[in-house]
Amino acid sequence: MDMLSQILAYAKSGFHILVQSAFLSDKKYKGTYEEIRDHIYKERFNPQKPYLIAGDHFSVLYPRNLGVFYNSILDKRTFVNPKDWQNRQEIYINSVFFALESFRSCGGLFTTIVPIDADTVTCIQVYAYPSDSLYSVLYALNILESQKETKKIAEYFKNKYSKTIISLYKQYKETVVDAKTNLPKKGTHFSGTKDITRRDRSFYDSVMIWKTERLMQDLGYI
Repeated sequence: MDMLSQILAYAKSGFHILVQSAFLSDKKYKGTYEEIRDHIYKERFNPQKPYLIAGDHFSVLYPRNLGVFYNSILDKRTFVNPKDWQNRQEIYINSVFFALESFRSCGGLFTTIVPIDADTVTCIQVYAYPSDSLYSVLYALNILESQKETKKIAEYFKNKYSKTIISLYKQYKETVVDAKTNLPKKGTHFSGTKDITRRDRSFYDSVMIWKTERLMQDLGYI
């Protein structure tokens, strides 16, 4: 990734947040509870889109959406009807593919994936290296594998990206984990859900290390 692409990615993602916040912050959903819910679900879980976004002012993919903000997207207790359930599966699959292919192309783990044009993406770090991006992708693969409707695509992803995932895991361990304690490296800051706060060896990062390793085992990679 060249410096120009990185600068463009930061500028594009920041500009979108600014514009959306400035001009669409008063956006209101009108109607009954069910109508508002259905509108949000239709907008968020649109399988025509390449990935999930966390909110109206975000236009890029934050991989942690897969395992943190939308961790219950395939919880069957939450879907409204068969079409909603199908849409959820499709957009989640789209997002997993987008994240894995982007990490493979970018050669590492990142907090943010920014489309530059129809055929190009750039990966950037917002504030710091992420403690939760790999966890989130692994979590998504595990959830997809647990559903009968998405089991085959999960197995396809697992095989297709096995070398990439193992390489990302090794990089993650070297970057985040203190080999002596198996805890986050002391004096090193990592990006998480509250990425605007600088945190040193937080409990959140410790949980991410534990769960990432557990998912690598559950998925058969280690």
